[in-house]
Amino acid sequence: FVRRFNDYRPTLLAKLAGLVADGLVPEAARRRATKPTRGSNGRRLTAKKQRSTTKQQRRRPSAE
Repeated sequence: FVRRFNDYRPTLLAKLAGLVADGLVPEAARRRATKPTRGSNGRRLTAKKQRSTTKQQRRRPSAE
């Protein structure tokens, strides 16, 4: 039994077309890291503490 190229040509072309189509699909976008870093979180908290102390100093002193 001898295989003939022309007998399998439509099947091979369909397979090749499928492989090419799979190769043309773009990759899914990678996830970007969105969690704030430890340093940025610390800077935010120190600035918050400074604002807090500034506002506390503006208040009237307690009656005690």
